[in-house]
Amino acid sequence: MARLPTAFVLACTVLAILPDSPAAQEAPPDRAAAESMLRALADSGFSGVVLVGRDSTILWSGAYGRSVATGSSFWIASITKSFTAATILELARGHRLSLDDSLPRFFPHLPADKRAITIRELLTHSAGLGATYSGGGIAGRDHAVAAILSQPLIYAPGEGYQYGDDDFELLAAIVEVVTGRPWSQSVQHLILGPANLEATGFWCPAPGTALRPVAGPEGRSAPCVPDDWGHKGANGMRSTAVDLWRWSLALRGGGALDPATR
Repeated sequence: MARLPTAFVLACTVLAILPDSPAAQEAPPDRAAAESMLRALADSGFSGVVLVGRDSTILWSGAYGRSVATGSSFWIASITKSFTAATILELARGHRLSLDDSLPRFFPHLPADKRAITIRELLTHSAGLGATYSGGGIAGRDHAVAAILSQPLIYAPGEGYQYGDDDFELLAAIVEVVTGRPWSQSVQHLILGPANLEATGFWCPAPGTALRPVAGPEGRSAPCVPDDWGHKGANGMRSTAVDLWRWSLALRGGGALDPATR
């Protein structure tokens, strides 16, 4: 197996969910064998948290490698997108927006070729935006939105697929326009609070927020820039293995979204 870059593995939380099948129920995981493998990986540079669970029960979890504990908080990178998507869906459920709304409802001044883009296309990376990361390093929502929408489309909206952060930075901006509050506050109010994800938060927590430092090199060296739109909507959150386990359960029917929305 190729060795992963240390900067990557230190920043990752590994989450394992066993299938809800009779075979899985009859064959519990071999913890000793798994831990032996994980210790060997740690000797080769892996550092992270592993959690194994079935249904709503955590079977075991452990921290492996250096500078981590089972409760360590990690930068969760693009898993952030799942929280932004859930926030958008909650706003749609409350009839504060529609997934078929197009961008002019939220941004009155935008290039003509972007006017047909819908929220649904942003959610599914089918809006025609390239992976330009144009919002990165920009402070201020309007400037970030303008930078993203100034880039040329790589295909007509709805006629292709391109994964990237640009779509979800625009979704974070839409959340702010609709709610009148920062994206992070809306995620906290609509998603994190109701799901009881107390150890999940944001790359730059609000003053007075009791979140432990982020594990791995990001927590030690990366600057915290609260208004950097490169960290809004697409990749600007932190969490723990246990909270990601709880989030997975919530998305599988544990109350994060109503059944029709899910």
